[in-house]
Parts: sequence; C-alpha cells; structure tokens
Amino acid sequence: MTEISKRRWLGIIWEKDLLTGVGVALIWVSLMWVVWGYSALRNVHFGYLGVYPREWSGAVGIFAAPWIHAKGLGHISANSAPLFVLLSGLYYFYKPIFWRVVGWIYLITGIWTWAAARPVYHIGASGVVYGLAFFIFFSGVFRKDKVAIALSLIVAFLYGGMFWGLFPFQEGVSWESHAFGALSGLLMAYWYRNTKSTLEEKQSRTTTFDYPTHELWDYKSQVPPPEGFSYPEEE
Repeated sequence: MTEISKRRWLGIIWEKDLLTGVGVALIWVSLMWVVWGYSALRNVHFGYLGVYPREWSGAVGIFAAPWIHAKGLGHISANSAPLFVLLSGLYYFYKPIFWRVVGWIYLITGIWTWAAARPVYHIGASGVVYGLAFFIFFSGVFRKDKVAIALSLIVAFLYGGMFWGLFPFQEGVSWESHAFGALSGLLMAYWYRNTKSTLEEKQSRTTTFDYPTHELWDYKSQVPPPEGFSYPEEE
C-alpha cells in the first residue's frame, strides 16, 4: 500500500472516531431526556435518588444523580448542549482513555459531593460537565494543545456563567458538585498527561513505518525516508 493510500485510510478511521463520539454523546444525552420525559409525563420526581451527603441512603445518588434533573426545561436543557459537545470532543481527541476519564470523573465527583457537600439533594449532570470541561482544558494546557483549549472555551461560552458556578452565589445550584467535578477533571488531566491522544496516535502512525532499507523509497510522496534508509548506488 502506498503512503498516500495509508493516509486516506487513516483519515477514514479518524472520521469514524468522530462519528462514534457523536453517537456515544447522543445516546448519553437521549437517556437523560428519557428519564426527564418519564418524570414529566408521570408527574413524579426522582430527586430522592440524588446525592444526599453523608447518609447511606443518599449514596445511591453517586450513580443516579447525573441522570436526574428538575421538572422544568431549563435545568436539563442547560446541561444537554455542553455535555454533548464535551463527550463528542473527548472521544474524538482522547479515544484511548475516553471511558477511563469519564468513569473516574463520574465516580469521583459523586463520592466527593456525598462526602463533603451541604446536606441537601444534589441532582443533575452539571458536575460531570465541569469535570469533562476541566479535563479537556487542562489536558490542552499540559500538552500545549491549542485545539483542546479552544474546545473548552467554546463549552464555557455555551455553558454561560461556568466560572461563577464554582462558587455559592446562586441559590438552588449545587456549586459543590461543580467544584468537585472541576477538581476531578483537573486531577485526571494531570494523571493522564503523558498518555497519547488520538491525534498523537494518528501522527505517529502516519510518520513511522517499518520499511526494509533495500526497498526503493517513493520520493513523490513528499515524505522523508525512514531512518536507516539508503538509496541504491546508481549503475
């Protein structure tokens, strides 16, 4: 297979990752809306399944709270767009560690909220949103990746007032889950700072090939020959 063909196939794989990330994000957000829709249609509220700090019965919220939102459209609508963008972007840029990052942010945010937040029910996916946003932003900082930083800034724009959500300024808002989510995202960004991103994996595959030194190099591909390659002497 020629170098150009390899680049084309890698490009297809790259785009497939984007589509898969969008699919994962769509499923996640859709499930949140299914829970919200059932609650609205049945006129029931699952707030009692949220995180209630330092009560064993409230520990179920560590797993359930991100799927539960207030009855009005405002709460779930505010979380849906940034969560969709962040999940899609995280899969696109960090596919090798996607599930580990999401899983740890999900658990750490819930556990810390249960351990240290105010004794009220905490619900909603905003803690996960903050965790993903801070992970992508600080991963970009640690790796000096301008694209990742730009993605987080876009999310901050979509999620208006994101910075102020880290402080107890708004009544009825779980600023604790926001803060713990942000800290968990920062922790994961530092922990996985040396793990290759999808882009880095792609670049290494397009520039590193194991060619025998006796084979002719296709100079038309505009790619330098591999290390150790030597052209045969002209007769």
